[in-house]
Parts: sequence; structure tokens; C-alpha cells
Amino acid sequence: MPKYNSIPKLQNIDLEKLDYDPTNPRLPMKLHGASDSDLASYYYESSSVRELAESMVANGYFPHEPLIVVPKGENYIVVEGNRRLTAIRLLLGHECTKGLGSPAEEKDIRSLRRTLTKIPCAVVLDRESIDEYIGFRHIGGQKTWSPEAKARFLVRLVKEAAGSGSEKVFRDVGRKIGSNTQGVRNPVVAYMLLDLAREEFGIDVAFVERHRFGVWHRLSTVSEVREFIGFEGGSEFTDIERNLSDVESNALQQVISDLTPGTESSKAVLSDSRDANVYGLVLQNKQALETLRDTNDLSIARIHVEDIELADRIDGIRAKVEALKKEVMSAQLGEKVIEATKRLSLSAKTLHASAVAVSE
Repeated sequence: MPKYNSIPKLQNIDLEKLDYDPTNPRLPMKLHGASDSDLASYYYESSSVRELAESMVANGYFPHEPLIVVPKGENYIVVEGNRRLTAIRLLLGHECTKGLGSPAEEKDIRSLRRTLTKIPCAVVLDRESIDEYIGFRHIGGQKTWSPEAKARFLVRLVKEAAGSGSEKVFRDVGRKIGSNTQGVRNPVVAYMLLDLAREEFGIDVAFVERHRFGVWHRLSTVSEVREFIGFEGGSEFTDIERNLSDVESNALQQVISDLTPGTESSKAVLSDSRDANVYGLVLQNKQALETLRDTNDLSIARIHVEDIELADRIDGIRAKVEALKKEVMSAQLGEKVIEATKRLSLSAKTLHASAVAVSE
């Protein structure tokens, strides 16, 4: 069990001495090192800051959950509580929150402002001394981060453990934050593969990082997907680092593209982690992969890999056509529907002719 309850006593610190953490694991990579205004805007738009500020106006500021900070010169970096820091800055009209709007009437904020000039903080000497607490709280606890933020935090811990000479880094980090070897290794591998795609191959991974990291995490554990991209994996960190050099950029690009919508109106090929195993099988089947690339539809490509007799698969398609026929009979049809049914009819005739030719 992590010793995360050994938090220092509170100190009241001037608000002006508190700075954002520019490497907060919750931040997208593109915002690392960003300006205070950009960071405030990000937290405001993504973390319900306005609602938190409104709650502070209605109920007051709760000092029982302090900001956790580390000293930096005469100031302090907020390593835990950047969302609350933004809410406080918003209430006080801090320069970095200009343009974000006020969360309440001026008369309602006035009395609260007097209590927010000094903020309760727990001061720790360095980041490492608080990693157990943050890891336990946000990786396995109730206040969990997004999957990508968790993975990025774990990558930092793993690299630090490896640099300090640990031979079982996943196990050691797991013990530190209240997880296990697999619970650390899998998200780290997923993140390192995306990092490779972005940094080494120049692949745009922004959508996957922000919206599909959970699905990507699941895919990175599927043996068929790993084989397709040329990644052997490994049980230890050194093995994984070494085997990353064998990953094929084109194959990795294909998988990431399948998770990313082509346009605002088009769907991604894969958006549900429950389809990860089928998708892996499709990648390893030549016919299925050709169908996937032709149609951009996993539901069509999967018919080549499902463990069903060919005749049963054809009957399944026929049943779907019968259902469509009932819909067509009761619908007002346009030219697009007429053309689509014509193409379907031609395909059905070709399928029948091919089956007859093969059987003769």
C-alpha cells in the first residue's frame, strides 16, 4: 500500500506565488510549456472550471483539500490542483483568465475574494516525494485521469525507475502507486508506440491521444495488431525500448488512421475496444484487409474472419437484404436509393454466377 497519507502540514501561500505545472500529465503534449493564458483556457474548456468556481461562490472555498506544490525559486509549482487554481484565478480576475467570463455576479464574488488571497497548500520538496500519492489517487483511485494522462504519468515514473537502476521497473512502479506489473506495462507500451508514431514517423496522433487512447491501449495488447505493425513487445522496459526500433511506420500509420475519422462527418473504421480482436484478425487476413481498405467498413471486412461457414455468412447477408426490402417498401425513395439497389442486385447476380462457375 502506498504511503500517500504522509502529506506535509498545510501552509497558506500567496496566490501570486503559485504557478501552473507546465508538465501536468493531464495536459496534451502540445500544451507542455504553454503560456498561462493558454493553460487557463484549456482547463476552463476541458475541466468544468466554471462550475467549480460557481460552487466556490455558493459554498465557499474548502481548505480541507489543499493544493500540492513544490518550491521553484521564490514561487511554487502546483503539481496537484491546477483546475482549482484556475477557478480561483477566474474568481479573482487574474490576467490569464481575461476573456473567459465571470462565473457569478460581482457582488457575490466580493466577499469570497477576501478569503482567496492566501491559498492552503501542502508543500513537498520535490515531485518524486509526491508521486505515490498522485499515482494512487489518479491511476487507481476515485479521481482518475484520462487514459492518456495516466499513461503519460506512468511513462515518466518508469523512465525514472529505469534511470535509477531498477531491473523490474513495471513491478516497482506498480508497487509505488498501488497497481501491478501489467497495469503499468500495458499503458506504457501504448503511450510509447504513439510517441514513436508522432516523434519518429511524423504521424498525426492528436485525435487518438485525446479521444481514442482507451481503444488504442486495447489494440496494443492484441497479438495480431502487434504482429501487423512489427512490434514484438517484451516483458521488461529494456526489451520494449529495443523492439520499438522494429515497428513499421506504414503499418503503424494504417492502424492509427483506422482510429481517426477522415472528416467531421465520416466515422473511423474502429471506435470501440470491443472490436479490437476482430480488427486484429482482419489485419492478418489478406482478403479481409483488402475488403477493409475497399469499403472502410469493419462490419463488412469481418465476414472473412468470423468462424462461420460461408453458406451461413451468405444467408446472414440475405436476411439483412430481406429486412431492407421491408424498409424500401414503406419508404419514399430517391434516386440514390434506386441506384444503390441496382448495384446490390448486380453484386448478387455476380456472386451467384461465381458460385456456379466454381462448382462446375
